Amino acid sequence: MEDDGFQLVSRKKAARASKVHTHNAQGEYDGMDGVELTKRIDKLKLELIVTKFYKDTVTTIQTAILEVSPPSHLLCYGIGRIGSCHIARTQFVLLLLLRDHLKLQESSLYDPVLHKEEVTAIEQHGVNMLTCNEGCRRTLSQPTLVYMLHCSSAMYNNLLWANWNKMSLTNVILVSNKLSNYQYRYATQELKEKWRYIYHAITLCREVTIHNNYEDGVVFNDIAVHVFPQHQLSTTPGTVWENCIEPSVDKCDNEIIL
Repeated sequence: MEDDGFQLVSRKKAARASKVHTHNAQGEYDGMDGVELTKRIDKLKLELIVTKFYKDTVTTIQTAILEVSPPSHLLCYGIGRIGSCHIARTQFVLLLLLRDHLKLQESSLYDPVLHKEEVTAIEQHGVNMLTCNEGCRRTLSQPTLVYMLHCSSAMYNNLLWANWNKMSLTNVILVSNKLSNYQYRYATQELKEKWRYIYHAITLCREVTIHNNYEDGVVFNDIAVHVFPQHQLSTTPGTVWENCIEPSVDKCDNEIIL
């Protein structure tokens, strides 16, 4: 068990995914330097906090978490290149505003594509950078706001697998792509076999849509907050929790960089 209340689940393979794949953390960087990026983030915070979208999002999340224990931690995977991508940068700013509003004790983030300039700006805003690529396989021992906007199916599936029991799953407060939409993106059998934990989570969670009324409709499209109330999990058939096989990683899956 780590000091921040998380437990890393052992894995055979590590995976990474990002909104922008043009560079890696060690290669050429075409984004803003840390100082300029920090200034841009601070400016964007002032702009976003007064929007109707932000106020509505706060209300939506606060309503959703009434059914579970309120989060004390924040965990983010796959934020993307905040130094060069406006979408990723704006999503990061929302993360900061939610952390401050909900008074979360600790916030941690991991994305292997981040450059040192981006890492500097992230740490300047009080977010702890994780150094290990966990492949999103982290068991949560405390109620945690998990912030994963526009990530891959594999990333969501891995997170759910790592918390696939009645105790841990109640700690997952997932702000992400709408899980319910996966039943329309995949044939039922494919969803059940390849993305088993997403398949079951659709019926186990309470999903509350975050209304997309932000000025740029692409930044926050198709997202929702998902909670797993204990009363709902307690009535789930035992077979759902059995044979929890670790998800495999397809090396041909272009959503994950191994």
